[in-house]
Amino acid sequence: MPRFTVDLSDELDKRLKEIAQANGMTKAEAMRRAFTLLSIADAEKKRNRHIGFFTVKDNGDKEITSEIVGL
Repeated sequence: MPRFTVDLSDELDKRLKEIAQANGMTKAEAMRRAFTLLSIADAEKKRNRHIGFFTVKDNGDKEITSEIVGL
């Protein structure tokens, strides 16, 4: 498996540790998942699709609450 080194700011390293601990995973696994999300975002962008978040209402309708821009 290929390896590489990433320099992170103290703030990003702290956040990465928090996310990893909260989800019961290593920092390496958290980074792998982040790269997977970036890969999905890139593929969907090429299909002219957008990534965002939505809320499901009581009646089942979905309301877009935010869109991720710039990936």
